[in-house]
Amino acid sequence: MITNNTVYDFYRRMFKKLGIKQEKGIIKGTHSFRRNAITDVVNSTNGNLILAAELFGNSPEVIRKNYFTGIDTKQAIDALEQRKWF
Repeated sequence: MITNNTVYDFYRRMFKKLGIKQEKGIIKGTHSFRRNAITDVVNSTNGNLILAAELFGNSPEVIRKNYFTGIDTKQAIDALEQRKWF
C-alpha cells in the first residue's frame, strides 16, 4: 500500500536530489502541484471546467468550488503591488 507518508517522503528525496529547497510556509507537495496544474488548465482554456475535470478526475463542481480559477494575473499582480504592506 502506498501511504501519504510514502508519497511525501518520495517528494522530499526528489527535491533534495534536484536541489529544490523546501521553505517553511511554502507548500511544494503533490497536492499543490496538482492544484496548480488544474488551475493552469482551467485558466488557459478560458474556464473549461469539464476538460479539467476529465483530465484530473474531479467533477466540474469540485473544481469550481475549490480551485483558484478565472483570475486575471496581471490585475492581481497590480493589486498586490499597490498594497501598502507596512
